Amino acid sequence: MDINKLKQGDRRALSKTISLIENGEFNSADLRKIFPEIISGDVWAITGSPGVGKSCICEYLIENWLNSNFKVAVLAVDPSSPLSGGALLGDRIRINNSDNSDNLYFRSLATRGQSGAIPSNILDIVNLLSALKYEKILIETVGAGQAEVRVAAVSQYLLLVEAPDSGDMLQAEKAGLMELADIILVNKSDLERANEKQEQLELALKLSDHETPPILMVSAKEKNGFEELFLEMNKVSNNKKPSMIKSKISLSYAWESLLWKHTDIDLIIGKLETNEITLDDAINLLKEGL
Repeated sequence: MDINKLKQGDRRALSKTISLIENGEFNSADLRKIFPEIISGDVWAITGSPGVGKSCICEYLIENWLNSNFKVAVLAVDPSSPLSGGALLGDRIRINNSDNSDNLYFRSLATRGQSGAIPSNILDIVNLLSALKYEKILIETVGAGQAEVRVAAVSQYLLLVEAPDSGDMLQAEKAGLMELADIILVNKSDLERANEKQEQLELALKLSDHETPPILMVSAKEKNGFEELFLEMNKVSNNKKPSMIKSKISLSYAWESLLWKHTDIDLIIGKLETNEITLDDAINLLKEGL
């Protein structure tokens, strides 16, 4: 790794460093030796079921930030290839402005079979991007249902995207996403059932004990509703409140990240698989290495 090129913003050096993080050869502790003071950029996550239009919405967010002269990084978490373990790169294909600006860095990441909709080392990548002065960092997840709550651990702000045909509203509520979202978007507002979907969401939120996030109607196809979204995002970033639920998720995520970074994790799993050790033995071995 060429530290000088990395500090100078060289994209190839950045990509190589992210690959080192993905392979477990570099982490935030190593990063702080190079960048003692890291000021975090604004980290937004966008999540929702497959097919609700997350990638189309990402295009408008990216365009708005670039037009405001922000330095933008996008981490698109794709399903892992069953053969290579790498990202399938679907989101990079769908997001049209992923390569056309010097102020934009785009990276597809693979979940690599880990639980949750994001890889356990993504926080190290976010810290790296912050160290390199990326002011807006956008994480798009794979859309994996209840596991999506994990993205709240690595983002400051969360956008939840729904659509008129995106399924049972109670499933979203069960997943906890509605309680964690800073803004809920009903995309495809040009469709007939969009207003019905908004009413369903409002009713579900009224039954919750938590503060109700704004529910906005947008249409990526018709390019409607985005000015209101941008204004609401500015309000959220200026008035963010602490959350007990998010703190619990963050702690859980950090603990699991330690598990996957354990130096003997593969050896312990192998012994567990062949019944050489019991589950209790495996837990004790893991504790010894933490």
